[in-house]
Amino acid sequence: MERDVPVPADVCPAANPDGEPAGEPPERAGNVGHHAPSQAAMVFGIFALVFNVSLLFAVFGILLGIAAVILGSVNLRRHRHAKAGLVLGLISFVPPMAYVLTTLAIIRSDPLLF
Repeated sequence: MERDVPVPADVCPAANPDGEPAGEPPERAGNVGHHAPSQAAMVFGIFALVFNVSLLFAVFGILLGIAAVILGSVNLRRHRHAKAGLVLGLISFVPPMAYVLTTLAIIRSDPLLF
């Protein structure tokens, strides 16, 4: 006949001190998506840089760069993803400006070209 004796939690590895099975993850805190704007800034900055370097979707790249700079600057003090998004968003403006300045230099150097 088997006795029903409680086993301490430190002896039984299959249970937490709360009595829950050890295999289940604990419930998450209420602020699950607090990194979302910072991560969005980083992702927007990456896509903005890729789009602006390729020049195929430069308009989308400029819009994503603006969004990355805004989201990165809003969350700058909270998360490091925001700093990455801000830096990538600012760097993404360099290729379009270089293309525009190069085009203007070519037009000014030879007025008969255009």
